[in-house]
Amino acid sequence: QSNNKQSGYLSQIRTYKPAFSTPAASGGVAKKAYTKKTTIPPRACGSMVYGQYLYTVFSGCKYSKCTYKVDRVIAIKLTSMR
Repeated sequence: QSNNKQSGYLSQIRTYKPAFSTPAASGGVAKKAYTKKTTIPPRACGSMVYGQYLYTVFSGCKYSKCTYKVDRVIAIKLTSMR
């Protein structure tokens, strides 16, 4: 949720370039500021990378009842997210 007073979902994927040479205060890898923000439709829940694409399915659909099953999936070229 982007605001705890409103119902809603974040609809973006942020790409980070971690700082491996400078550890975070917790001792983990510091992610620093994001380098790219990709906006996607809301309610994206399952994502996977295959080849040069990120595929995302949406949670607001009953996949087995879809007339056109691929209309609930989007493909985003990975190079556009860098």
